[in-house]
Amino acid sequence: MSNKIFTDEEVYELSTNPNVETVTRKQIRFSRSFKQALKQSLESGVKAEDFLRANGIDPDILGKTRIYGLVNSLENMEDLGFNPPFNNRDNLKILLPDKSSESDKKRIHDLEVKTAYLEQEIEFLKKIFQADLEVRKTQVFKPDPE
Repeated sequence: MSNKIFTDEEVYELSTNPNVETVTRKQIRFSRSFKQALKQSLESGVKAEDFLRANGIDPDILGKTRIYGLVNSLENMEDLGFNPPFNNRDNLKILLPDKSSESDKKRIHDLEVKTAYLEQEIEFLKKIFQADLEVRKTQVFKPDPE
């Protein structure tokens, strides 16, 4: 994520571009058709900055970090009919081996362990509460003899 915050003028300029779905001071989202066209352009050798300029977006407003993030986000576009990797972008994450399934399995396991622990904790608290109720029932308050 980029640390650059858009000015109000930049937000307005970007929001008037038809290729931008939403823009805030910290974030910008482009349309799927724009991303699809960008991906095709990158595959044919066009630089991302040149593509952005041709589509009315000033690359200096976005900054290098956002442009790099935009290009890297294109790896998730298989649903648009693209099959990675890019021919001329060998530095993208999509060329690295997919380790997400391993991390997902570990995360699921960790969440299952945490859930089991919390369920035990709830049962323990129920027993403590029940025991407290039992003690209170057996205690009889006797009025003071006068």
